[in-house]
Amino acid sequence: MLKFSDLKSFLLKQRVLFAIFLAALFFRVFLFACYWHNNGVSVEQIVQGDATEYHILAHNLIEKGEFTSGSEANSRRTPIYPFFIGSVYLIFGELPWVVLLFQLIIDSLTAVLIFILGQAIFDNKKASIIAAALYAFDPLVALYSYKLLTETLFIFLFVIFLLFLFLAIKRRRIKLFVLSGLFLSLAILTRPITQYFFVIGSAAIFLLSGEAMTRRLKYSVLFLAAFLLTILPWQIRNYVNFGSFALSNLPGYNLLQYSAAIPEAAANKINIEEARDKLRLHRKENSSSVADSKLDQSLAVKYIAQHPIQVIGTNAKGVLNIFLNTVKYELFETFGVRLNVFPQDQMYESIPARIKRVLQTARREYFMTPVLLGILLIEYLLGVGGVIYLFKKKNVKVAFVFFCIIAYFCVATGALGSSRFRIPMVPVYLLLSGLGAVFFWEYFRAKLGFKK
Repeated sequence: MLKFSDLKSFLLKQRVLFAIFLAALFFRVFLFACYWHNNGVSVEQIVQGDATEYHILAHNLIEKGEFTSGSEANSRRTPIYPFFIGSVYLIFGELPWVVLLFQLIIDSLTAVLIFILGQAIFDNKKASIIAAALYAFDPLVALYSYKLLTETLFIFLFVIFLLFLFLAIKRRRIKLFVLSGLFLSLAILTRPITQYFFVIGSAAIFLLSGEAMTRRLKYSVLFLAAFLLTILPWQIRNYVNFGSFALSNLPGYNLLQYSAAIPEAAANKINIEEARDKLRLHRKENSSSVADSKLDQSLAVKYIAQHPIQVIGTNAKGVLNIFLNTVKYELFETFGVRLNVFPQDQMYESIPARIKRVLQTARREYFMTPVLLGILLIEYLLGVGGVIYLFKKKNVKVAFVFFCIIAYFCVATGALGSSRFRIPMVPVYLLLSGLGAVFFWEYFRAKLGFKK
């Protein structure tokens, strides 16, 4: 039987984790309270854009027991996030703001998981605490934690996958490899952008495991088996309904709508909708069937093959925007600041023009852009320090795995150029930032002659 003294001892030992969780939760609750005060939390206010489809799917799940957004089965979305919303609706009623409250807790737990992940990878408590603290107060992930979108749940599941993966490699336990494959599949069924991430997971097992090649192969097979068996039921469902094993029809749709259309619009200085019409061969407007998705993909691949330099250039600029764009507009909305400042399409904007615009609008934006950009640059500088630290400690393979994770999301979302698509990379580069902070601290202490 658990004694009170045992519970007290456990809580004292885990006080760092509780401090991280409470700090993250307080920050998110504060922001959400400001948002609630200035905007309200009606269904109409929360359920906008992509959130509308998730809300409808959740409603139909609990009312009809069907994964439909209309009269037909939905082929665009994967099931985990709508099931999560539906579960909350089933217990508390169709109140989107209650879902957001749960997301505040989930994202606060992610900060704790980042501390545990840092310990598992680096075995450096200071670096892990700094990384977790940076995540706890990161405005991007905090602001998206109260949006009815997949980001918060996805990051939570994705960090659990990384934790089990690195623990499996470190401890060489079969159960952990199976759990890592399971949670990767759950992350994919939340947000299918990671559908090819199993390649990086398998590569990490081969690269980081110190076992014989036959054991590495065994671990990789277990990881892949757990991954494939978990997503298989959804693939079978899609094959029965749509004649395709694809997880979603969104990848082909997005490839044309963004990866091909944005370079075409930028090259010809035309509206992005005009570029899409030009590329889609006048197929039915807003159609999102599996057949249309396959057509979109084939058209996009053909365009990319014919204009590689143009596509690479646009994606490179998009990646730069992903890393440099701030969340000032989301902050304006949260705090009820009404200014004549609106997001701009920056795909055509040169770097000198962008710097000039930021300087010109800084006062009207309460210097929010320079401040937020300054915070980002500090995190990136610390991240570079973290990479240097890994090289000094001869952990080049770990640095390479981190690079592959970041590169994957850059390639997958580069053309879009929005800060929202930086969210999956935040836990990874903040772990490097935490390590970098320790590296610079130790370096300057040594330079100044202080003892350890």
